[in-house]
Amino acid sequence: MLGLDVARTLAVIRLLASGETITVGDFEIGMGEDMSIGPVFNGSDGEKHISGLSTMDLSQFHKLLNDHQVGHPIPKFTRSLLTF
Repeated sequence: MLGLDVARTLAVIRLLASGETITVGDFEIGMGEDMSIGPVFNGSDGEKHISGLSTMDLSQFHKLLNDHQVGHPIPKFTRSLLTF
């Protein structure tokens, strides 16, 4: 099952890298231009930015997705990405 969790996390990271955001709990999570992952906020310039004070590494992001059951069950297209 760990392989499916990792595949799910990578699929979500791909989504974030394409400029999409996801909602986890009360937060909107996105990826910055520097590939940092964290909560999104609207800047004074009207653009969306990632909070530099609360970015997370991949293990923290993976745990966040698990804790909030984001991406469960894994969509069919994600399963096709798995190679064991």
